[in-house]
Amino acid sequence: MSSNLSAVEIPALAPRDVVNALADARRLGSTVETRWSPASPEEAYAAQGEVRRALGEGIGGWKAAGLDPSGIPLLAPIHISDVSGSGSLACPAEGWILEVEYGFRLGRDLPRSAAYHKAEVMDAVDEVHVCFELCRSRLAAPSPPRLLFLADGLANDRLVVGSGVSPRDLSLGHRGVRLSIDGEVVKELQSSAGDEATEALVWLARQPLPEGGLKAGHIIITGSLTGTTRIRGGQIAEALIEGIGQVRVDALP
Repeated sequence: MSSNLSAVEIPALAPRDVVNALADARRLGSTVETRWSPASPEEAYAAQGEVRRALGEGIGGWKAAGLDPSGIPLLAPIHISDVSGSGSLACPAEGWILEVEYGFRLGRDLPRSAAYHKAEVMDAVDEVHVCFELCRSRLAAPSPPRLLFLADGLANDRLVVGSGVSPRDLSLGHRGVRLSIDGEVVKELQSSAGDEATEALVWLARQPLPEGGLKAGHIIITGSLTGTTRIRGGQIAEALIEGIGQVRVDALP
């Protein structure tokens, strides 16, 4: 069901008010106007956790976007109820920003360690999937402060997990990627981002994540292979990564 709710305005009040409003915005499909912004990355990460707990959510995965130009680690938990397989999803009124990504599903826990090597981390990956990340900011401002954007979970709204393969003896090297909207190819390319994706996964495993770090069953996404594409209610998006699998979402109006 689409939402046409107006923005909820919040003055520069205590973070608890912002947390509650961001949680409501996730529930209701609304947006938040606020002059508050976290004073530090730690305060932004704390806000992510408070929003998740206010919603009674568990962690179904992680979004790892590396470092911003000022060196801030850009990472956010993906709420467990926001993870689904290919199929139909109710689309917000403004649509989604869609990205095609690799999704690494863990087969065992990876407690945080700064000493992880790539082989150790990849050995914990049970399957590599083709995924759609569907993004929607809960913030009314078109260009919010970076730390406020981080507090909003980097705009992650949904993660659609398609088919995949075992990573054993798999090279993600150069792979053909195709994205179609309503049956029309809108992006087609040869991607060499697989090595970057695995390096981002190793980087994430070394971070001090909450609640014991990366867990079996978590799905980690590490960046778009196709840039960003707008999808609106009533459209169908399909993507394929050569030799990996495919994913589909029907955006219900």
